[in-house]
Amino acid sequence: MANKIAIIYFSGTGNTEQIAKELGYNFENSGKSVTFFKVEDLIKNPAQLIINGYETIGFGYPVHAFGVPKIYKKLLKILPHGNNIKTFTFKTMGDPLCNGGSNTDLRKQLAKKGYVVFYETMYVMQANIGIRYEDELIEKLYLFAKEKAKYDVKNIIENKTSLLKSDFLTDVFSIIFNNSEHSGSALISSTFYVNKNCTLCGNCVKICPELNIRIENKKIKFGSNCTFCMRCFYECPKDSINTFLPIKLKGFKSIQTIIKSGNLCRSYLIDENKNGMILKRIRKYMERCSLI
Repeated sequence: MANKIAIIYFSGTGNTEQIAKELGYNFENSGKSVTFFKVEDLIKNPAQLIINGYETIGFGYPVHAFGVPKIYKKLLKILPHGNNIKTFTFKTMGDPLCNGGSNTDLRKQLAKKGYVVFYETMYVMQANIGIRYEDELIEKLYLFAKEKAKYDVKNIIENKTSLLKSDFLTDVFSIIFNNSEHSGSALISSTFYVNKNCTLCGNCVKICPELNIRIENKKIKFGSNCTFCMRCFYECPKDSINTFLPIKLKGFKSIQTIIKSGNLCRSYLIDENKNGMILKRIRKYMERCSLI
């Protein structure tokens, strides 16, 4: 029991899954046994998670509108009682504004279920909607995240307490904004459609974590249970899925695709006087973590 770690995560486009793997790799290098659970799999079969078998539980997610993805609410409902097990959380985001939003609500929800959060951490990765980062910046963020994962695992194993800071206004704003996204995701998915490149391969149907996509009368149909994870956009082999929304949702690469390309860039310089507010925040995030 003392050497077993469970990592529970949800990942839409691959960023959080990659960080889960990096954390798991470093735990295993420290002599721990790691078991991974995907949120959508636990929702389908909650009985597979037996809390008593683990020393520590980790929860990971991509930030959606300054909070957890909609599907996480389902996870919190079906989680077995944790019996005050020590817990850490990690989140990924494209912009470190306000630390990606408040962790306070999730910490309270987990506490109600018997999970005592003692360590919280965040990883800035590529944005997956709106802004397409340069490949060199994405690579630098990933390489930084790899080093940060080593640092975080060391602290977790040593039982160091570290909670992300927040204030009352950030807490309130995060809850309101996050709940608005959750309630509005049905409207968002109603704007999705496929173009003539679609071959009805069914991949989007298989990979949707909310079972929100179906083939009906030889057409792809999107339901109203979308969690807005963007997985269908990223993994469509024909790049067929589109939206009527006036925001950029196409033309992105998964972090796994960029890693496989090799020759990851270590020398990309973030010029805070040239690259805008988001990159200024990214630079401050990296400086604050004291790993550059």
